Parts: sequence; C-alpha cells; structure tokens
Amino acid sequence: MSDIEQFASTVVIPTEILLSIFRYLAPKHLATCRLICNRWKQIIDDVSLSDKFWFRCCKSEFPSIFNQVMYKAKAGTTWQKIYRSLFLWSKFLDASETVDEFASASNISQEIRDIKVLRDGLLAVHTRDGISYYDLDTLKFSTKCKSIIGSYTSYSENDSFTVYIDISNCLIVVRKQGHPGQESRIIINNVQKFLLNDIRLFYVTHDNEIHMCNLCTNDLQSLFLKKFEEQVMTLGYSNTLNVLTYEREIYSLVDGTFKLQCNIEIVPNMQHILWKYNLLERMDWRVYIQWMYILNHTIQQDVLLKDMLIIYPYGDVFFVGTTWGVFRIYYKPFVDGEFDLYNSVPIKQYNFAERSDCPVLAMSPIFQIDVVETEDGHIVLVAMPKKIAVLYYTHVFKQSPTWPVLPFMEVQDVTIKSN
Repeated sequence: MSDIEQFASTVVIPTEILLSIFRYLAPKHLATCRLICNRWKQIIDDVSLSDKFWFRCCKSEFPSIFNQVMYKAKAGTTWQKIYRSLFLWSKFLDASETVDEFASASNISQEIRDIKVLRDGLLAVHTRDGISYYDLDTLKFSTKCKSIIGSYTSYSENDSFTVYIDISNCLIVVRKQGHPGQESRIIINNVQKFLLNDIRLFYVTHDNEIHMCNLCTNDLQSLFLKKFEEQVMTLGYSNTLNVLTYEREIYSLVDGTFKLQCNIEIVPNMQHILWKYNLLERMDWRVYIQWMYILNHTIQQDVLLKDMLIIYPYGDVFFVGTTWGVFRIYYKPFVDGEFDLYNSVPIKQYNFAERSDCPVLAMSPIFQIDVVETEDGHIVLVAMPKKIAVLYYTHVFKQSPTWPVLPFMEVQDVTIKSN
C-alpha cells in the first residue's frame, strides 16, 4: 500500500469510530495523532474540550492521588488543569522555584505538630495549643474557620468531621454540620491511633483492638473488627484497611475479616512491601532501621536515610524528611520494578536545619509534608516544629503549535510507512 493510499484509508474512518478511539487514548498519543491531518486535529480538539476525558486520564495515569489532588485544588479547577499539573512533575527540574516560611513558633505553645491541606485553599496547622487555619494564598490566618483550642496529640479532618486524640487518650469525633437526629459529637476512650478517610474512621485502642466507625450513620456507632495479640504499629489504606504489627506482619481487611498478607522479614526489600500496602507515610522509620539490623539486612551507608522521619508518597514523586531538617525529592525511585529508595538518587535536596553552634539545637525534624497543585506548577509544604517551609515550583512554556492545551507535551515525528 502506498503512502497516499494508507493516508486515504485514515480519512474514510467514520467520525464516531475515531471518537470512540480517541477518548481512550493517552494525551501523549493524541498529541501525535493530532498531526496526522486537519480532520483528526479537529476531532481531537473536540475531545479535549470534555472534562470527562481529562478525568479519565487522571484516573488512569495517577490512580493513587487524583482524588486528593482535586480535593486540595482551588475551587473551579478543571480536570484538564489537574492533569497538566501532575504531568509536569516529569519535567520538575525545568521549573523555577522560590522558598518561603511562615507559622514560626516563638514559644513552646506554638510548636507545630502536624499540617493538613483542606478544600478551597485552607491549611490546618496543629500546634500544642490547638488547630489554626491559614489561607494558602496569603499564608495568613484565615477567617473561614474558627480555631480549635486544646492540647491534642494527633488530629485529622475532612469535609464533614474533625477528629483528634487528647492528652488523656480520648478520641473525639466532631460532626461539622449536623441535622436533627444526628449525633454531633462522640468520645471514645483508650485510643492510641486512628486513620480517617471520607466515610470511615478506623481506630486502635491501647488493647490493640481495631474498630471501625461508619461516618455515614446518624449515631456514629463503632463496629469491633479484631483484637490483635501482637502490638499494632501503623495503619494504611489502599482500597481496604492494612495493618502492620511489631511482629512485622501485614494484615488486610477482606470481606470483614483480617487476613495475613505477608511477613516482611522474609522479603529482601521491605520498602517495596510497605509501599504496596500504602504503609510508607505512617511508618516509624526508627523502628524500620532497627529491624534491618535485627534481620541482618544491608544497611544503607547514606546517613540521611538512616535518620528518616517520613516518606510522603505522591504518585511518581516521593518526598523524604529527616531528623536533621534535610528534605529530599525523588522521582520514580524504582529499581527492577520495585520501590527502592536506598538505591535511588534524589532529584532535589534542601537543608532546613536551624543554624546553631550546638548540633542538638540545629535539629529541625521534618515530620509532615503536603502538596497542592497549581495551574502550571506545584506548592510543597514542609512542616517542622518551629516553622513551615513553602516551596513554589512554576513552569513557563513558549507557545507551541503542536497542542496549545498541553504545550509541554513532547510529540514524536509522524511518518506513514508503506508495506
């Protein structure tokens, strides 16, 4: 078949069939198909006007984070803009950057314990004194939400509930806006940790009992799930609840019953298993290093990785915070298909340690990280006891004739080969 004949065959394909094909192609392939002919270009441009198409792309290419990214984005943000921003992480090193700081603690009562990005540009900052709310655009106190006063050891919230544990180990669940007949507040005693998602609250008592509270019910009654003989170390959620014990066993909640998935001490790469079960972010990395010594695993010579406090997974990007204020960013740290931070190289590194002649006073432990996407960039928040660092990354592009919707998309040359 000649080049002309092969090209002609593409022209006669019915529009309905082309639409059915193009709607399920990845944007990088559409950018190339767009160069075939004016007809294909017009059809693809029509497809790209649908936000449902971009939602499908986000769900397909960024399945673990697309929902939380939209939740934290500004009101009115489209899925096309979300896709554009998430794709730009692959070109992260080309972005310009600026660094700022705020919420500096001048006394011990202002010491920061946690941060959480909420909907509509709000940032919740958990301190020893309670929870305050900031406007992400201005980094000033927000008037949208009233501060919560009190000393709490842990905290979280979503659109409908605020949850925290006080100094007497009571779990307090507060419904933000209730209706007649709905329980507005419950208190559960003897709780050591919890995990909150959109519609469920899982919590662990000091007796290592795990319970689930269905937040969709009016009475917020809890359901007992299991009492573990061994001590529960941390919880994770990936379509179901995952539990890691101090015996290095991982259990998953399947059809209402916890089933043993594996014992990580018998696998050569424990990091990969923790990533697989979404346990990285809440892992106690000091215990992990002890496990490596006990199990005679090879100990990484990188001193900074021995002092990790948090790994924050974010799609293909992984953020690492250490005891000494060193902050690292990794992109796709996978070796032979497995997550392996120890044998990967960070693409960025920062040092937020306080300057001091005394090494102990120079410690600026990074214990929490959060990310917000902007139209052509990213905002990364790095929380330490004395301050919150804000890193702004911005991408700038020249006008591109290939596809204005995604001007950064690399397009391969198109050639039609004859048989």
